[in-house]
Amino acid sequence: MPPSPPSSGGLPAIVPRWKGNLSVADRIHRFPAKMALGLAEHYFDQIALPAFGATTGEGLRFYDPFCGSGTTLLVARARGFEVMGSDLLDSSTLLSRAKVTRLSAGSLRRLRSELNSNPLSYRTSPRWTWKSWSTWYQPSTLRALQDLDVHVESKHKSPYFAHLWVALSQTCWDVSGADPTVMVPTHSKLARGVPRVLPGEVLATYRSRLTRVLAAQGALGRLGISTAGIGVWKGDATAEKTWPANKVDVLLSSPPYGLGIDYVRAASLQSRALAIRDESAASRSEMMGRLGHLNEVEELPRRFAREAWYRSLKSRDRLRFQALLQYFADLREFLVACAAHVSGDGTIGVVLGDPEMGRQRVPLTSIAEHLAGSVGLSSLMPPVTDRIRRRFQASRRRSSTDPILHETLLTFQPN
Repeated sequence: MPPSPPSSGGLPAIVPRWKGNLSVADRIHRFPAKMALGLAEHYFDQIALPAFGATTGEGLRFYDPFCGSGTTLLVARARGFEVMGSDLLDSSTLLSRAKVTRLSAGSLRRLRSELNSNPLSYRTSPRWTWKSWSTWYQPSTLRALQDLDVHVESKHKSPYFAHLWVALSQTCWDVSGADPTVMVPTHSKLARGVPRVLPGEVLATYRSRLTRVLAAQGALGRLGISTAGIGVWKGDATAEKTWPANKVDVLLSSPPYGLGIDYVRAASLQSRALAIRDESAASRSEMMGRLGHLNEVEELPRRFAREAWYRSLKSRDRLRFQALLQYFADLREFLVACAAHVSGDGTIGVVLGDPEMGRQRVPLTSIAEHLAGSVGLSSLMPPVTDRIRRRFQASRRRSSTDPILHETLLTFQPN
């Protein structure tokens, strides 16, 4: 990789990569706030592998406890690591499995034959509804999605179920009345209303998304990824039981850092329209950045408490301030788990941005460095930044927060 140019913030910046087989394999779903390929590649090639004096990940164990859409798992698998991942959302575990699982020739033929399947009833009454369903779909559009869902669920035990589900999940978004320019399916002043999408158009959209999944399978083959399965499971990254039993060598993850972006909400449209039902209360009670289910937690040390953003948030909105403190406490627990479960000569990469809350920019990356030091992690390399160029994020203000313009890669190792 060429030398990193300086960023506007004075830190070295990562050279972006958006082309090639990794990109084809990565682009199977419009997942919110996914990690950039260039950021993951920089970590593996410039930091993690050199730390072991290696050029591939063969014989090394990689884990991402906030695997999201599986981008880190994909890059790690392309480098030859033994790959594991977990996430609090079932939808994320399905997406990650689809992204990094290369199907056998027989399964791939059966997946390709799904392009010719037409399970639509062409009825106009939805199979099930929820309170706000009509703000998202026309009745016949929702029924078509649910007909497809019943068909996909019938393949639940097949090796390619996750691949079918990903295509359908994205179709739910594509044919809805969601604002297409924000990172979660939602309404805003720029939302397009409830589009009239006929059942045949729903089917055509689904087939188009499935074609993209099939193209990703071809890219996995060209990358030399085997058809062996990997471990991806559901779990809370701050809970001991979620982590692998044996220590891992390399970790790269991006904990939710939007401080108000509800990642359960990011999956709620699909979970209501389709058959996944558990992206609800239990997940919300454990989600980092939550506004409910708060515990009594300590405030930050005086060095941060004296700063203007901290004093402003504390005085303006006590609930959101408590949610912010809860986030810091959860982040610390995650870093404690990293220190306990990464091998002594292992590497830890944490990707965060500095979000805005109540029009106050929160210096989250600086706070994370402080928390890491407090739990026994030492800095491995100087931080590097990655400007958010094309990742899925609103380009202009929709509420009280501005977009996050840069992410920072922090790297640590256990003391």
